[in-house]
Amino acid sequence: MWKNTDHYPAIFTLPRPQGLDKMLELAGRISQGEPHVRVDFYNVDGHIYFGEITYFSFSGYFHFTPEGNRILGSHISLPEKSYKP
Repeated sequence: MWKNTDHYPAIFTLPRPQGLDKMLELAGRISQGEPHVRVDFYNVDGHIYFGEITYFSFSGYFHFTPEGNRILGSHISLPEKSYKP
């Protein structure tokens, strides 16, 4: 699906972060209406802090194949907008 030989599947699992359910709820509220966005949080000593909203993963430098673009793009529904110069 994508061309990136620098990343490999993990051979271990991490425990669920404390406060994950709250972070997922907040991310859903913050990202509402956006077709694709990453919402970052930090959990410091049990307190959840908002980090940032990122519209382009990997700083926009991740190289996808045309097939990968088609697969991922098929999961995004963009609203209809008309262009008026």
